[in-house]
Amino acid sequence: MNPLIYLFIRRFIIVFKIVYLEAFTRIITICVYCKLHKVSMIDYLDLAVPGVALAQGFGRIGCFMTGCCYGRDLFINSAGEAVRFPSQIVEAALAFLIFIWFYRLGRTKYPKGAMYPLAMVYYGIFRYAADWMRGHPLEQAPFVLWLP
Repeated sequence: MNPLIYLFIRRFIIVFKIVYLEAFTRIITICVYCKLHKVSMIDYLDLAVPGVALAQGFGRIGCFMTGCCYGRDLFINSAGEAVRFPSQIVEAALAFLIFIWFYRLGRTKYPKGAMYPLAMVYYGIFRYAADWMRGHPLEQAPFVLWLP
């Protein structure tokens, strides 16, 4: 078997287990919770958006403190060490800005059910930019073969 096809299939299985099964479980849990407590799912999702952005920001600070999710190499300093782009700090700052924006949006009149889809669009753009800034090796970055 072609090694690239093997790597692609292996990455697909890992991503499917981690991302899609987790997302599916989250959706089922939210549906059950809203049904049991007689809460509108649209209201619940709109209410959850700012908190998710805030948690994402604190999660990126945790990544910075542990040294994971580092960015691409920028240059080599005089000691011969690679200086990397601080992608965790940039991601945390963007997540906190998104939190502030959605928190303020939630305190104003906005169309019911509009906050969650808007958050998904922003998160998609945010996630693509974050993966591009990170510069992971190919085997650690599933489905980003098209990134420069």
